[in-house]
Amino acid sequence: MGADGGTIPKRCELVKKKKKKEKLDKNVANATRWRLCRLSQEPLKRPIVACRLGNLYNKEEVLNAILSKRIGEYEVAKHIKGLKDIKELKLTNNKEYRESGADKGDIYKDHNIAPFCCPVTGISMNGNYPYV
Repeated sequence: MGADGGTIPKRCELVKKKKKKEKLDKNVANATRWRLCRLSQEPLKRPIVACRLGNLYNKEEVLNAILSKRIGEYEVAKHIKGLKDIKELKLTNNKEYRESGADKGDIYKDHNIAPFCCPVTGISMNGNYPYV
C-alpha cells in the first residue's frame, strides 16, 4: 500500500459508479407490441382482440385464460374479467408484408413493415403512427 514506488490511485479509479439501466430500443418495443400477443408472446393471428388499454391479444389465448380462470395471473391482463372487456378487431392485411424465416442479411428487409395496415391510408400498423 505504498512505499514501493507504485502510482498513487485517484478517486475516480477507486469509486465505482452505478451502472445505468439498459433501455429497450423504441423500435423493438413497437415491433413486439404490434406483432406479438401480450399473453403468450406468440405472433398475432386472426381473430385478434384488443383491450381498453390498447393491448393486442390472440382471441384464442384470452378465451383459454378466461375459461381456465388464470387470466388474473398475467400482469398485462389483470383488467380483463370477461368477454365484455375485449373487442374483436377487423384488420386489413398489408400487401407489402412478407413473412420470412431467418434474416440472412443478403437482402434488405424493412422491419417497420407490419402485417396489418390502415385500409384508408395504407400506413403500416407498426406503432410509429397513431392507429384507430
